[in-house]
Amino acid sequence: MRPVYRVLSAALLTVSLAFAGLSTSATAQEQPDPATVEELVKAVEGTYSNVSTFRADFTQVTRSAAMGEQRQKGKVSLKRPRMMKWDSTGQGGMLFVTNGQKMWLYNPVDKQVIVYNDLGTSAGGGMFDLLSGLGQLDEHFDVNIQSGANDPGKKSFDVLLKPKKAGEYKEIRLRVAKRRYDVEQIVLVDNFGGQTEISFSQVRLNQSIPDSEFAFAAPAGVAVINADGL
Repeated sequence: MRPVYRVLSAALLTVSLAFAGLSTSATAQEQPDPATVEELVKAVEGTYSNVSTFRADFTQVTRSAAMGEQRQKGKVSLKRPRMMKWDSTGQGGMLFVTNGQKMWLYNPVDKQVIVYNDLGTSAGGGMFDLLSGLGQLDEHFDVNIQSGANDPGKKSFDVLLKPKKAGEYKEIRLRVAKRRYDVEQIVLVDNFGGQTEISFSQVRLNQSIPDSEFAFAAPAGVAVINADGL
């Protein structure tokens, strides 16, 4: 997988899944825990409609045979339906911004920004379909509860997602808190066995975020590359 595409897809998919599992609804805390896959999917999908924006700090650990272990941290913002900003620091840190129509991937070390003008066919195309359709998790994945169902002593569900369409990830593992359905941990496993583990803290929901936050202007001296020409 191309490194740029790996960054884009991991960022989009991770925040999409976390966003799908968050709710500010008080009723979500009062409902009994689901005992079946169908009940869990329905509960997670139902909470998504209550959240319009998402902000959080994140930590990310990537492990692969080729690159070893890399650690990053940063901040992320998401606004329905297709706006996102993912700002990471550390080894390989980048800034990724999209307004839903165009997206920018800025590498401050290389002093270049790659611009994707057509999200329907560029690197993020399929992932943006997921951003727009988080209310239908079972349309994108085969969902299985690995542990937590019918176990009152366990505070979370371990959930395995298998993509229905072949892609860069062969499976996704979620740890979902009971009652609130917060996604506590996400592990993306690619087709080569590499893993990307991401967790969130300082989560803020439904804060006002201006659309202007999801735009990017290249700093002076930064090369602008049109992805259509790559």
